[in-house]
Amino acid sequence: MGSEEPDDVSEERAVEQVEVTPPHVDPAEEAPPAGHDAWKEDYEGLIEPEPVKRRRKPPFRHWGSVIVLVIVLIILVAWTVASPSVLESVGDTYVTSGVYAKWGNYTGVRDIWSGNVTWGVSIRGTPTSPDNRSIELKVLVTKVSETTSSWFLRGTSIEMRNVSAYDENGTLLGTMIGHADLGYGAEATVPISFSESGTYLVFIKIKFMVYETMRIGFLPLETVQIEKAWIDFPIAVT
Repeated sequence: MGSEEPDDVSEERAVEQVEVTPPHVDPAEEAPPAGHDAWKEDYEGLIEPEPVKRRRKPPFRHWGSVIVLVIVLIILVAWTVASPSVLESVGDTYVTSGVYAKWGNYTGVRDIWSGNVTWGVSIRGTPTSPDNRSIELKVLVTKVSETTSSWFLRGTSIEMRNVSAYDENGTLLGTMIGHADLGYGAEATVPISFSESGTYLVFIKIKFMVYETMRIGFLPLETVQIEKAWIDFPIAVT
């Protein structure tokens, strides 16, 4: 006896043997129509571009240095403005003058790091009493000549500190009561008096401060002290 398969099984096998072929699609149909993106070109001029984000500048972090620099500049300007005027060199005009050096004169040289300076002293006096017991002395300090050691140094100026008069025994006769800057030098007024009659040899002791004026600012340079500048003649007191 032969076996027979059911009809429905045969149909299933027949279906399995049939290849399923996908439908044919024309490539031209897949591509979008030619005018599909045309609207983009028409409206590009109306579309605003996205704003460009700008990077924020970093904050200025050097204000401290700027402030310090400004303070330093202000100090330098003030230091320069406050500088004393340079005393001009007048040669031997006053130390040989018959008026300013009538009672005596003195010159001395200072050679230090800032340069070479020759100072001059001129002495004159006026009796204030008939017997010469009281006399007013005028002591003038001038700059005879000066040579600076550097272009940065403009020159020197002076300020009187003390002027005193003594007799030959070292007895104090009088001290400075005032001084004035005359432009060409510094002059001190020294009143002296004698307690007894007689003939006296008198010398002057002078002390003054020297300042060095520079292109920027000034410096106290040194203190000059002249121990003995003698009056040329003895003073007779009656």
